[in-house]
Amino acid sequence: MKKGRGLFIIAQMLVVILLFVSCAAAAPAKPEYEWKYGEALGPKHPLTIGARAFADKLGELTNGRVKLTVYDSGSLGTIQELIEGVDIGSIEFIDVSMAPLSTFSSKFYAFNLPYLFNNVDVAYAFEDGPMGQELKGPVGKSGISVIGFMENGMRSLTSNVRIVEPKDVVGRKIRTMSNKVHMTAFEKAGASAVPMVFSELFTALQQNVIDGQENPLLNIQDMSFYEVQKYLTLTEHFYDITVFCVNTKLYNSVPADIRAAIDEAAAYMTEVHRRECIKQNDNVLDFFKQKSKMEIIRLTPEQKAAWKKAMMPTYDIYRKEIGAEYLDKVIAEVARLQAQYDAGKLDTSRWR
Repeated sequence: MKKGRGLFIIAQMLVVILLFVSCAAAAPAKPEYEWKYGEALGPKHPLTIGARAFADKLGELTNGRVKLTVYDSGSLGTIQELIEGVDIGSIEFIDVSMAPLSTFSSKFYAFNLPYLFNNVDVAYAFEDGPMGQELKGPVGKSGISVIGFMENGMRSLTSNVRIVEPKDVVGRKIRTMSNKVHMTAFEKAGASAVPMVFSELFTALQQNVIDGQENPLLNIQDMSFYEVQKYLTLTEHFYDITVFCVNTKLYNSVPADIRAAIDEAAAYMTEVHRRECIKQNDNVLDFFKQKSKMEIIRLTPEQKAAWKKAMMPTYDIYRKEIGAEYLDKVIAEVARLQAQYDAGKLDTSRWR
């Protein structure tokens, strides 16, 4: 082999080796952590959009060291199964209403009381304030920790019988979450509260096993309840705080920089989620008018006051279990923020 040709071949081989090394260096390394996020709702729901924002942000902040996969539409199980999964560590992250978590912490029952919040802006301000932030951390003796807040909106009634006033639910079977505060509130209004698994609710409504159900408007849309219900009554009786949860052992065991990335991504998720909620809620009633045959019943202030009066005994029933002093502090803080909102002094710029 001529010397020149030999040097040329060697040079080509060096180029190939350098290209291989370069490509290998550029290729993403296998993630150090591969985690699951369980979501009960569909891909277009604001909670799922928030979940995907969290997953993307976490991957970005950790330079790919963490790969988080979001499993929506209840593909990892029912809400109760998702809670149990995070509790034992088979699922790393979920978002869930405070209602089913209240069995771990009676303090959470305070936020399931009827008509505690009149609007989402006051609720957001409460969550972001000192009393809201105190709710973060381990939930009772469970293996679950709260690290952020989302929401599932104001809950209202759908039914196949026309419901306007509390007297209209007397003796009617109304599906609620499996939460004794919710059930008590409806029973005080005269209804027969029927706890039922969320994934079974559409069929129960379709077959008239129950007379109606209560849920946030976006859940009613996401689960297509409007297809099997004649009436939507805008009672807005509960505000559904949804908490973002992680397995406590996992959160405490990861390196400090990964934990910091989780916290930063959770804060980002909250902002994305709130803006998406506001946008979708602005359009959901128009969707129902166009896509469903439901009659939308808007309550007068007097009619809504009648619902509040009917459900208010719930406060006294659970006052001791929640803790009277704590409940009074919650009510006072909500009233303070509501007064700021009414006076136009509540800063809502971060989510509006």
